Amino acid sequence: MTKDLFSHETVNHILDIPICIEGVGNLHSVKMHVYERFMSKANLITIGYQHFNMEEILKDNEGKDVKLLDLIFLTAVQGNEGEQILQNLVEIFKESLRQSDVRYHVDHNGLKFQLDNGEINRNNYDVVRGVIMKQNLLFEPKVYKNKLVQQFADKVLETRAKSGIDMGIEDYVTTLAVAMGKHPSEIADYTVYQLKALFARLGKFKAYETNLALIGHSTEIGKDHFAEKTDLHKNPYDDVFVQDSKLGKLKDSVS
Repeated sequence: MTKDLFSHETVNHILDIPICIEGVGNLHSVKMHVYERFMSKANLITIGYQHFNMEEILKDNEGKDVKLLDLIFLTAVQGNEGEQILQNLVEIFKESLRQSDVRYHVDHNGLKFQLDNGEINRNNYDVVRGVIMKQNLLFEPKVYKNKLVQQFADKVLETRAKSGIDMGIEDYVTTLAVAMGKHPSEIADYTVYQLKALFARLGKFKAYETNLALIGHSTEIGKDHFAEKTDLHKNPYDDVFVQDSKLGKLKDSVS
């Protein structure tokens, strides 16, 4: 637990210290002043192997080593929005690397993105993608083999969103600005990770203060602490089936 809480990687994220990928460069969490532009394209980076019919693809490619970037490129060239898909990846990499000149090209080794001092290619894309997702708190949507299970999982998430607090990214910004006595524009230079980490910590402080106010009136006092670990990387799909034992045979259909 201690290693997880104080790991070098976690400190990097909150302090906006980049993660260096050999042959690629320094990857950063994106800043709030580019948040909307980045998020309008970010769903592309969350697409994983499970979103493709890998069994059929590997069969068609006679067991060859097929990488995720190969699959995305194949999807791009076969669709009507191929150029837009590749340009969206360019923009994602520009913001994550904080580089203004990122270009793509294709050669006999497949799709590549040329950077200032390296490239993103089929061999390192998976690692780059993983870091970008973790730095910006993005999650790969879960795909289930059984359509009924998939519909159920999507419905659970939809219901949670409707029954939970109606809160968008602007609400994160304004809440944090008020709590810290800052003008909202001062938060424009925060990273996505910093914004959500500080917001989560504020929530812990408020819960702790509420507990203090209830001393003598509740048995729950002492169960919350303002410095308790916050799990920013918890995938919303992880506990969709908290009571999955009740699903019987449907559980066996989950990939």
